[in-house]
Amino acid sequence: MSIARGSLNELETQYLLAKELGFCALDDSYSEMIERLFALVNGLRNSLNAQR
Repeated sequence: MSIARGSLNELETQYLLAKELGFCALDDSYSEMIERLFALVNGLRNSLNAQR
């Protein structure tokens, strides 16, 4: 799971840089999608930990 979280962190960083540099729209839907993905990965991790 840490690889997935690391990849999401990298995606978030790249998105924030692109947004800051004006390469993408100032739309917050991408931020919301990234946050939703973090929640899904955390939920999956918690579920797998509970099964152990």
